[in-house]
Amino acid sequence: MDGSRVVRVWAEVGRHSHGAPTSLAHVCAAAVTGVRVDGAGVSVMVSPTVRETVHATDGTAAELEELQLTLGEGPCVDSFADGGPSLAADLQLPEYSVRWPAFTPAAIGNGVGPCSPCHCRSVRSGSVPSICTGSAPVR
Repeated sequence: MDGSRVVRVWAEVGRHSHGAPTSLAHVCAAAVTGVRVDGAGVSVMVSPTVRETVHATDGTAAELEELQLTLGEGPCVDSFADGGPSLAADLQLPEYSVRWPAFTPAAIGNGVGPCSPCHCRSVRSGSVPSICTGSAPVR
C-alpha cells in the first residue's frame, strides 16, 4: 500500500471516530465506506482453534464471523491459514460449495452474497472480512 493510500485510509478512520479515540468500530465503519460493502467485522485468530470475534458492523457481519469460527472454514479461515487475502466473488458459484461445504450454504442462508475478506498483514492474528449482501461486485 503506497503512502498516499495509507493516509486516505486513516483519514477515513478518523472521520468515523469524530475525534474520539480510534476503535475497531471506527476501522470497520471506514472499511464499509471505503470498500463500499454492506458490512465488516474483525476476528482475532491466534490459532485455528483459538479465535474470537471482537467487532462486527451489523448482525449479518457478526453471523458471518460466527459461522466461520464455528465451522472452521470460510474465506477468513483461509486468509489466516494462507497468510494472504482470500476473495469469494460470489458464493452462489459451485466452486465455493466445494471449497467450503458447510460455510457456503450457511452464509447464503443468512443473506450473504459476494464477500471479500482481507487479511490484515500487519496483525498476523486477525482478518477483516467485508461482505456484500446484494449482487453488486466488490470494488
